[in-house]
Amino acid sequence: MSSDEERVVIVPHPRDPNKRVRAKVVKFRILKEDWNEYELEDGTLIRVILNVNHISMPIDPETGDFIKNPQTGEPVYNLNWNVRIVTLYPKKILEEVERNKGGPE
Repeated sequence: MSSDEERVVIVPHPRDPNKRVRAKVVKFRILKEDWNEYELEDGTLIRVILNVNHISMPIDPETGDFIKNPQTGEPVYNLNWNVRIVTLYPKKILEEVERNKGGPE
């Protein structure tokens, strides 16, 4: 398959999630992907990032046009994504877990 060949995926219909429609995969480039970082009161650091796998534009099966928001007329986009969560524990918490490995006392 050449890189210029149109790619299509099946996605939930934007107005009826019980139906599925074809959607054209659109090319994109990543401008910026930052981690969100949260420090808990015990010093644990939680890092979260959302990564987009592909972006597509759903196609109306009746007209063959891209589906638009009926209120605004703007095109609808479907994103296939995943979330990565990383937990970084302070040394004191890991040591406590090691001490309690035998189970509750």
